Amino acid sequence: ETVTTATDWDKTTSQPTADLDGDGYLDISKPSELAWVINAGGSADGKYELLNDIWLNDMKVSITDGVPTVTKASDGSEITDLSTLNTWYKSKTVKGTFKGNGNVVHGLFYNDYSETESKLTRALFPGAGEGLSINGIGIEDSYITANAKYRTAALIGYVGKGNGSVDACYVGDNVYLYGDELGGFIGGGTLSGGWVFTLKNSYSLATLKHHDDDPKDSLGTYIVNALIGDNWGWSTCVTENCFAISDTKLIRTGTATNCQQIKTADAENFKGIKAASAMKDLGDAFVTTEDGYPTLKIFLDE
Repeated sequence: ETVTTATDWDKTTSQPTADLDGDGYLDISKPSELAWVINAGGSADGKYELLNDIWLNDMKVSITDGVPTVTKASDGSEITDLSTLNTWYKSKTVKGTFKGNGNVVHGLFYNDYSETESKLTRALFPGAGEGLSINGIGIEDSYITANAKYRTAALIGYVGKGNGSVDACYVGDNVYLYGDELGGFIGGGTLSGGWVFTLKNSYSLATLKHHDDDPKDSLGTYIVNALIGDNWGWSTCVTENCFAISDTKLIRTGTATNCQQIKTADAENFKGIKAASAMKDLGDAFVTTEDGYPTLKIFLDE
């Protein structure tokens, strides 16, 4: 993993063309290159990899008792609301294979609660196109607020038709998500027709809050969940070897296999060596840390 210092994104896009190691994946080393791929929607056979951390906004998010504080960078640079940019606007779907290599995307910032259009999405990947595969990407220092018409998450806003997967990803404890159909990794969707979407070997520490403090739909079913917000009606949703620090359920419907929901009151017992016994069913993608929550091996510095 190569960790870079925060740099201000100039809000332009530039097409990635390099493949320095010849592995068939186009290299993404700058925010403008990631923005270009998201804006273009990727391609079904596209392969992309992050070479380093990416900062969309140079900012910090701290959360105390569920209340977020967003701080500008020390140089005073402005924080750009991604909802004002066509790059991440509305329900753009993205296809392709994304290899994060244990790198982190920082500074997702959406602050557009006043908008009223129906069923838009707010996330790093607004929508999952058929075959979207994401591996080894973390999300940190991010703040997303959206109104009751939005599907909101840190990673993927909406999953529709098509198989796809998320593997070995995480959402950090400095990520704040506020909306309606709301999840740490996936906001919602209408997966049907036998398609399969898989979320595995991943964890979320994000703070999630429903826009009116009632995280249920008209049927009384929770639509704010720690991993996937609203997967009602999905024909197949495979969730395995994941955990979340959350007082909400992990997913709305279906079975979460070998997964752990850690209530916030018990969170301290899931840190350091104390987490070892609880981790036994999570699989070998995880490792204990000295005094923090279990983490993914792919994100450890070599």
